[in-house]
Amino acid sequence: MTKENVKDEYVYEVKGRGIIIKEYIGKKQIINIPETIENKPVTKIASEAFEGRNLLEVYMPDTIKEVGKFAFASNMYMTKIKLSGNLKAIPEGMLAFCGKLKELNVPSSVKSMGKNSLDCVKLRKLTIPTSVEKISNKIFGKNIAESKSTTFIVEKGSFAKEFLSSKSLNVEYNEEL
Repeated sequence: MTKENVKDEYVYEVKGRGIIIKEYIGKKQIINIPETIENKPVTKIASEAFEGRNLLEVYMPDTIKEVGKFAFASNMYMTKIKLSGNLKAIPEGMLAFCGKLKELNVPSSVKSMGKNSLDCVKLRKLTIPTSVEKISNKIFGKNIAESKSTTFIVEKGSFAKEFLSSKSLNVEYNEEL
């Protein structure tokens, strides 16, 4: 049995040298996830930890490397999320049903974007770095080729560019990447 602790608005578990946030129990709608708890880095967010919490904005520290499935799902009014610069993947359902989210910048640490990770999210702009080597065809819950309202910002010659172009989607080049 793992010992769960509560600090401010977070239920968490100490795992090795890091902290896993298991659940957000606070009432704030704009949150800065802490970098450390008990002087240990927050390295993981568990599945469903922030699901359906009425969040509007989320700022994730760069200490976080892993996020569980559906971690931020069903925050229907969320308009902004800043992902950790060390996040390895955008897992299944991570931002599903966050319908007010209009823009997402995927950090250059991310290697894959899972199925339904953006289910029912009508992004206007999705920036995908060269580091991404795998994108689920069902990233938006339906066939990605139906995502005509999203502009995908990619780098020339990247996997994302080839993948999205093959689906005849709206691709623009990010000169800054």
